[in-house]
Amino acid sequence: MLMRESQFLIIILKVSYWLQTGLTRVVGIIQRYLDLWKDMLSYLSAALNFIILVSYSDQHGPRNEEPQFFNMSTFSTEVLMMVLGIITSFFILVIFFNLLAIKIPTKIRRYQVLVKEKYKKMKETGVIDDNKVQSFYRTFIDVCGLIFKLATDFHLLFFLLLFVMTILGVAVHPFYYTFLIAYVIYMSSTLISVLQAIWYPRYTITLTIALMFIANYVMTVFSYRYYATEYADNTCYSLWTCFIVSYDQTFKTGSGIGGYLTSAYTVNSSTVSLNYGRIIYDNIAYLLIYILLIGIISGIIIDTFAELRQKENEIMEDSKSACFVCDRSREELEKMYGANGFAYHTNNDHNLWDYLFFIAYLETKKESKGKVLNTIERYVAKKIEDDDHVW
Repeated sequence: MLMRESQFLIIILKVSYWLQTGLTRVVGIIQRYLDLWKDMLSYLSAALNFIILVSYSDQHGPRNEEPQFFNMSTFSTEVLMMVLGIITSFFILVIFFNLLAIKIPTKIRRYQVLVKEKYKKMKETGVIDDNKVQSFYRTFIDVCGLIFKLATDFHLLFFLLLFVMTILGVAVHPFYYTFLIAYVIYMSSTLISVLQAIWYPRYTITLTIALMFIANYVMTVFSYRYYATEYADNTCYSLWTCFIVSYDQTFKTGSGIGGYLTSAYTVNSSTVSLNYGRIIYDNIAYLLIYILLIGIISGIIIDTFAELRQKENEIMEDSKSACFVCDRSREELEKMYGANGFAYHTNNDHNLWDYLFFIAYLETKKESKGKVLNTIERYVAKKIEDDDHVW
């Protein structure tokens, strides 16, 4: 895995170095403090949304206009939000172009590797030949696929949308700044894990929601036939309306659709009349839709989140308990080298960055004119080409 990813890491390092040293001094300084700009963008996003939250009120005038941030005038508040929005848009552009400079060569290289592997397998199996027309067509399809991958990259699209919303906030209305709060989520690994726990099992969740609609539809048909008069304000006058109202009120009442219908109990002077059919209907609807299916969706999300956290913890634990290169345990290395043996071994004997820099050195030397690899370097380079990691 390290050998496979090394070529992409090398590209990222080269581009980052080029941005810091190969362009103008200003660009180099901006690139050098990129982490600071990312943090500043988080603070500005939170600050802008806080200003919006406390500045708008219909007591100052039209509820969507004339904001007043505490004791500041409307003009001062608008100028403050505009200035912060312009600064924010600058930070977004800096991060966006940094991503663009890194993503384009990395995506191209990844796509080249995938295409090369695909065609190698196809030639081995005799699926393709060397026909020029077919070769041109495959090249055209590959280029279109690469352009599509670049145009649909999540991170690039996210920052592009972030920039557009910020410009709209500056030029149209500050309410567009509310999208900036998404950047705070983007920067939090924990919040991203929460979203991933919803996104990864999306097909299972979608099917469960579809099952919930089906169950609600069956219960609605029953209520339309027997309990239509028990809906408030004649809201069950048609099956479609009855379905929408039943689904909506199932979650708003907190007790299923039975909490919205008239009571299943009729109190007389000395007795209580019970509608047993309604009681059974209410409990089935509550247990099936509100408890069981909602519980299943919650369980899917919670289990996925737990799996993601467990995988992350396993990776962290593995990196702290064994050497990635030789797979020796921390205990074994500390017996050999002493109390700090594991740290010494992974920093000096088997430092991953040393391996990465050596691979980058071999690639650079092979591409340089007038430089020839020595015997050991040729041996390692051949092993890397063959995807053999014994070296």
